Amino acid sequence: MSLPEFAKVYSEAMGHSEEQLQDLMLVRRLFCAQMGQPARDREALLNKLLSVNCVDVNVLMYANGRLAQLTHLTTQLRNQAAAEFQMYLQLAAAFYRGIHTSRQLAAAMVHAYPHTPSYHLLERLAKERGKPSMEQLAADTSVDGLQHAANWEQIETYLQKITMNNMHEYVPMSEITQ
Repeated sequence: MSLPEFAKVYSEAMGHSEEQLQDLMLVRRLFCAQMGQPARDREALLNKLLSVNCVDVNVLMYANGRLAQLTHLTTQLRNQAAAEFQMYLQLAAAFYRGIHTSRQLAAAMVHAYPHTPSYHLLERLAKERGKPSMEQLAADTSVDGLQHAANWEQIETYLQKITMNNMHEYVPMSEITQ
């Protein structure tokens, strides 16, 4: 089955409401925009790491200083990776436990087999709805870090609304304002 055929069958099986589709697009937009800055920061750190790691015979006597720099840069990379993973876990919780019902998740497993639903389906949905690509959202530098943090706080607030009593139901993102 081709990806377009699979996407159509999968979409029909999921039976998303328009409100769920809007929430999926919102969570996608917030996540991609939030991940853009860490990706740029990671690239800058990797470039610094490469420049520090260049070996020059004349600077071998400064090995201790280079080791300290390398240790500092790798610690920054590790901390950043942990923060990115935390954001991914929050995205997954919103996606799987807030926006989708348990019935929809079961349908996804059954209808996707032997494939695994992935971000490709979400990207296809975004394209159909005329939304920017993940790359475009991540590359947007018009929003500063404080605004990204405030935007991501919407997800954190939303996750607090998901409880044991409603985790099998669709929890609309609009509930974060209530």
